[in-house]
Amino acid sequence: SAKILRLKLYLIKGNMEEAKGLFLELLKEHPMYISFIFVSLEEKVRIDEKINTSYMDRLAVLREYFLSIKDLELWKTPSVMLSKIRLLKSNKREREAYDILREWLESANAENDVLRIEYIKLLIELGVQD
Repeated sequence: SAKILRLKLYLIKGNMEEAKGLFLELLKEHPMYISFIFVSLEEKVRIDEKINTSYMDRLAVLREYFLSIKDLELWKTPSVMLSKIRLLKSNKREREAYDILREWLESANAENDVLRIEYIKLLIELGVQD
């Protein structure tokens, strides 16, 4: 939690390079907690509204950074993939989430019930009947 607080501080101060580095370090150390990391970061800053707005803008940049990471080992982790899919859905990018998840589920080692449920939800949202 100390690293998450430091990450939050970097975002408040606008130090995006440090924020990205620490975020990647956290992600590689604890990939199963990525959802918790995002939930913790999404809590409003209790300083003032102007700082909170800047913070949320920087958090959006960090989310996009997360989505742009090309480390295949990370994406093999179900919790990381689930966070990616949910983040894409929250950004109204359901089709992209569907394509990524379909490909992930079709891979050789993709047995995960939570991701299969998320896939079914995406199929319903997109109106894919077959």
